[in-house]
Amino acid sequence: MTLRHAIAIPWPILLLGLACTGKPPVTDDTDTQVGCDTGPQEDTGFQIGVIDPICRCEDPTLVIGSGEHTWADLSEGSQLEMVHGPQGGWHMLGSARLCNTRNVATIHFTITDNASSVVVSDNTYRVALVTEEEGCCGYYPGMYGFLSVSELAEGELNTPPELLACHEVTLTMETTDSGGHPQVESTVVTAIPDPNDSTTPCP
Repeated sequence: MTLRHAIAIPWPILLLGLACTGKPPVTDDTDTQVGCDTGPQEDTGFQIGVIDPICRCEDPTLVIGSGEHTWADLSEGSQLEMVHGPQGGWHMLGSARLCNTRNVATIHFTITDNASSVVVSDNTYRVALVTEEEGCCGYYPGMYGFLSVSELAEGELNTPPELLACHEVTLTMETTDSGGHPQVESTVVTAIPDPNDSTTPCP
């Protein structure tokens, strides 16, 4: 059809054609926001949902916290207990809060003794996040950082409260959600003994 023939289409028919589309033209960026670039979406074998599709339009974030059953804030430089477990071992509790990611993630959680640069805990978790009621975030609480101090042992001094009490340690979490988005964060805290091991305060 030539341009001349296209212009000759009667206006009532043309208006009827537009009315039948059922969708008005986009006048703002609302639709483009839904189709924003969400970055890599690698199929990692456990591709499970999203907290909310629109949330992936923002950059992912990761925050390290603590708490055994619920999220607890953990500020830089705060104290974190080396819990003496009922089976005789020791651990420190870490929690991860992720925003703008899918709701399943792999979390590599390490603890390093800053004085010696020895990694005293190395654990990997694959978890489903507890999604928050509002916003684009979810968290997973109570990941055990099991402590192993064999590399630091000095004679009869061979337990975490003897070798790590009052030391600064670095908690590091490397996360990858089920869409393939990697993140890394670290925070420095002071390791304090379980009250069952010692009640001497750190200087």
